[in-house]
Amino acid sequence: MDSAPPPPKRRPAATILAVLLLVAVVVGFAAYAILRAPRPPEVPPTVTLTVLAFGDPGDPRVVRVTEAAPELPLSSFRVTLRELYTSADVFDATLRPGTLYAEGNATFSCDDLTVSGRLSVGDEFHLTDFPQGSYGLTLVHVESQRSLASVTVWF
Repeated sequence: MDSAPPPPKRRPAATILAVLLLVAVVVGFAAYAILRAPRPPEVPPTVTLTVLAFGDPGDPRVVRVTEAAPELPLSSFRVTLRELYTSADVFDATLRPGTLYAEGNATFSCDDLTVSGRLSVGDEFHLTDFPQGSYGLTLVHVESQRSLASVTVWF
C-alpha cells in the first residue's frame, strides 16, 4: 500500500517577509548606484556667429547666429564683450532676450527672433553707439564652460 506524500512544508511568513525585504534593499542599492553614477559630460553645442555688414558710422552693429545645434535655452549661454585694445571686459551676462548692457548711449541687446527662448539660427545681437574701437564678442556654454564662438566687431 502506497502512502500519500506528506504535504509540502510552508515557509513561515517571517521568512517570506525577510526575503522580500532583502530583495527590496538590493534593488534600492542598485537604483541608488545607477542614479549617482557620474554621467558623461554634455557635449557642448555648435554655434557660429557672423557679423553683418557694418553700414555707416553710428549704425548698430549686428551679429547673427548662423548655426546653433542643438537649440538650447538662452540661459545655457553667457555672452562676454571685451574691448580688445585695452583687454578690458565691457560686460559679461547670462543670455536672455532684451537689453543686456547699457552704459551712456552704448547698448547691447539680444533679439530672440526665431525659436522663442532658445538660441537658434537667425537670432541677433545688436551693439549700438559703442565708442570707437574693436570689441570681441564671445559666447560661452555655461555647463561645459567652453567658449563656443567669438567675433570681432569694429566701431
